[in-house]
Amino acid sequence: MTLAFIDRRTIARFIDDTTAFTKSIHDQFHLLDSDSDGLLSRSDISFTSTLSLDQHDLDPKDIDDSIFDRFDEDRSGKVDRERFVAMMRELMMAAARGIGDAPVAVVVEEGSVLMKAYKIEVARIEEEMVVKGDDEGNATVNGGEKINGKLKKRRSSKILGLCACTGKYLGQ
Repeated sequence: MTLAFIDRRTIARFIDDTTAFTKSIHDQFHLLDSDSDGLLSRSDISFTSTLSLDQHDLDPKDIDDSIFDRFDEDRSGKVDRERFVAMMRELMMAAARGIGDAPVAVVVEEGSVLMKAYKIEVARIEEEMVVKGDDEGNATVNGGEKINGKLKKRRSSKILGLCACTGKYLGQ
């Protein structure tokens, strides 16, 4: 698990990037479809771990059952890939609304959809950063933050120290 700083925009941009979002959800579907029949049953899905939901005192199985019932429209006990994408979009949009515009520290699990959203946002922010260096290997990012060591376009080793809301590195 990792502590990530996100806001509504982190999730909204991920959802709006239909290629990345759909690929991530299809990958998640594939991982969950244990019998490879192209359908997910109630026992295949764990939304609490897929979304990194913090369930407090609630039983994770009750949460999963409630969510599954909401999306199993024909009451067949199965959800196909496209319905899964639609329901994950709806759940992620609800999470974005719940988080709001203020940066929030969220504990996310590696491999979760929320972690994928966070990593994509961090990559987007890092692509926008202007990095300038000197002959000694010192660099400044966006004209202010001092970085010692080798000049790199991306600092992936520091990925989880970047606030996806502000674009600032934490703990330096």
